[in-house]
Amino acid sequence: MGGICGFIGFRGSRSSPSTADAGAGADLSAPMQKLRHRGPDGHGYSVNDRFCLGHTRLAIHDAPNGRQPIYNEDGTLCVTLDGEIYNYRELKRRLQNRHQFRTATDTEAVLHLYEEEGLAGLEKLDGMFALAIGGPDTAVLVRDPMGVKPLYYQKSKNGNGLRYASEIKAFDHKNGTIAEFPPGTVYTPQQGFQPYYQLPQEYDPDLSWEEALVQIRQTLTEAIKKRLTNDVPLGCFLSGGLDSSLISAIAAQFVPDLPT
Repeated sequence: MGGICGFIGFRGSRSSPSTADAGAGADLSAPMQKLRHRGPDGHGYSVNDRFCLGHTRLAIHDAPNGRQPIYNEDGTLCVTLDGEIYNYRELKRRLQNRHQFRTATDTEAVLHLYEEEGLAGLEKLDGMFALAIGGPDTAVLVRDPMGVKPLYYQKSKNGNGLRYASEIKAFDHKNGTIAEFPPGTVYTPQQGFQPYYQLPQEYDPDLSWEEALVQIRQTLTEAIKKRLTNDVPLGCFLSGGLDSSLISAIAAQFVPDLPT
């Protein structure tokens, strides 16, 4: 896990995270410190007159080079991400002819996808994530469809933006009510909260019991396999129950000597 925090939708100074939004009280140093346990491998921030993005990193992909925020080629767009994009290699293959990738991270693939497709590209992300994107004319906050990665927000007192963080304790509770960011939702200052994902409604009345079992096995195997692409050692928590035993057994087919 990692951590993200910041403020979207204000106009302030570019000087530092401590003074960028002095009027609104968005001081990144305090919330980032409260999220350090989520990301002990590094931290970073980006400040603009439209946003203030902070990140604490737990390295999963490209540990030496993946410090966030990650910027595009000309430095006009940046992204912070807590989570993992399972299909980032596929996205990278489709984008690499038109973009210069400086890292091997999933986060950079998200950045270039947004450059090309904007909010419409969010539907192509397969993973668990909470992410923020900022640029000269844009500020975006997104949470994965199932709400696997935590994300909370607090509206500014003047109503022109919101603070966000991966954990409730990163907020100053005196600044107002804290709410959970809705899963499958994108926020922009211009459009507010908008759903971007709808669960597919598929039903095959002619599917037999045996065929359904085959599909369940294939779906579960694919779901486990795509979560085993990290650059760091993997392990599996095994309680002895049916669910963890099944997951461990399938994962062991792809990871020799899987620690449990």
